[in-house]
Amino acid sequence: MANNHDNTISVIDGKTNSVVNTVTVGKHPTGVAVNPATDMVYVANDGSNMTSVIDGKTYTLVKLVPVGGSGVALDPNRNMVYVSNARDDTVSVIDGKTNSLEDTIIVGNMPVFLAVNPMTNMIYVANNGGNTISGINGNVKNTVTTNLLIQHPYGLAVNPETNTLYVSNHDLNVLYVVRNPQS
Repeated sequence: MANNHDNTISVIDGKTNSVVNTVTVGKHPTGVAVNPATDMVYVANDGSNMTSVIDGKTYTLVKLVPVGGSGVALDPNRNMVYVSNARDDTVSVIDGKTNSLEDTIIVGNMPVFLAVNPMTNMIYVANNGGNTISGINGNVKNTVTTNLLIQHPYGLAVNPETNTLYVSNHDLNVLYVVRNPQS
């Protein structure tokens, strides 16, 4: 869990729901993603424009990658990490094997949060400032479509089994449901 005001994340035991450790990360952590296969934790730090990479077994900081914003999402099948950069309207791609920046992709205005469908290799980005959702085809770098118009999209989640995208609205308390979003 990201603790935005004290620049840490809390590690919570899912069986007891108690905090078992606290790890210092960059300034203003907002997004957290975990790769269950490698037990690596990625934290987007909005205040320092860095992504912290943490070893989930030892709770130690492994690396700081010089990209960061609000959101982070992970494709566990391909071990790729996607980080939104709201200040420059891009998404950074981090290779989870090397924890190094691999690519930067231009998306819509003010991307905030992301979701990955590992079955279709599509990455969805909520562009809060542009009222759109961008779709990035993970198979073909820099291929972006911005074909979903949704007012103030914010949080995203995807059900890979049904290929359904869920989009929360920042202002209207609405949840949009998009079945079979096109790439």
